[in-house]
Amino acid sequence: MLRVEFHPKARRELAEAAQWFNERSDNLGEALLDEVDAATARLLIMPGMGSLIRHRRIPPGHRKWVLARFRYILVYRVVNQVLWVVAVAHTSRKPGYWADRL
Repeated sequence: MLRVEFHPKARRELAEAAQWFNERSDNLGEALLDEVDAATARLLIMPGMGSLIRHRRIPPGHRKWVLARFRYILVYRVVNQVLWVVAVAHTSRKPGYWADRL
């Protein structure tokens, strides 16, 4: 059975994004956290649902899941029964900025 783990920088990205949204609207940050929880729960069941990332700087096997309500993606890979979330990236941020985490 798979379990979820976040890279420390991905966990920080998520916390900072949730705080940013909460500062602008009550409970919007909580909605982001809920959506990430729901997404990771779905990915635990079917980890292949995300789109494969094909980029010369990114090793094969990494995938992305686009959040429905927020302009963020989860970048992840399954390694040794762990759904390893590498980044919680805003879609306007430079693509692949998180590649050094691999």
